Amino acid sequence: MKVLVTGGAGYIGGHTCVELLNAGHEVVVIDNFVNSKPEALDNIRKITGRDLAFYKADLRDREAVRRIFEEHQIDAAIHFAGLKAVGESVHKPMEYYDNNLGGFFVLAEEMAARTNRPSPRRKAPLPREASFPRRSTRSLPRSMKTPPSARRCTPVWTRWAFPVAA
Repeated sequence: MKVLVTGGAGYIGGHTCVELLNAGHEVVVIDNFVNSKPEALDNIRKITGRDLAFYKADLRDREAVRRIFEEHQIDAAIHFAGLKAVGESVHKPMEYYDNNLGGFFVLAEEMAARTNRPSPRRKAPLPREASFPRRSTRSLPRSMKTPPSARRCTPVWTRWAFPVAA
C-alpha cells in the first residue's frame, strides 16, 4: 500500500514512516520543515534501509498536493502536518487556523476528488466494527468526564468569536 504522510519529517510523522516502511508499505512524505529538519528523512532511510518519496511543499499549496496525487497512486493518507505550540497559537490564532485547517481541507478535497477512481491496489473498506475503537465515558466518575477548568469558567475566545447581545 502506498501511504502519504503529511508532516512526515516531524517527530510523530517520522516514527510513523519508520513503522510503515518496516511493515512493507511505500511511503510518500510532504513536509515544509516548519517544525522539522531534513535530516529526519535521512535518519528514516538509515533506520529502515529503504527509500521514500519526499516533497518539500506546504500542504496548503493545492497545485503541489495535486501533483503528488497525480505522480503517485496514493491508497491512504496520515495527516500530521500542523502547527502545535499552544502559547503561540493563543497569540496568532488565525495563522494556526489557516495553516492547520487550510492544509487539512486541501488534503481532504484532493482525496475526495480521487475516491471514485478505480485502483487495482485498493481493497474493500473495513467493516464498521473493525474501525478505530471508541471508548465510552459511562464507566468514568463524574469528576473525570468534565475537566475542572471547563466546569469553572467559560473560555474567553467563545465571547470573542461568537459575540452574544447582552
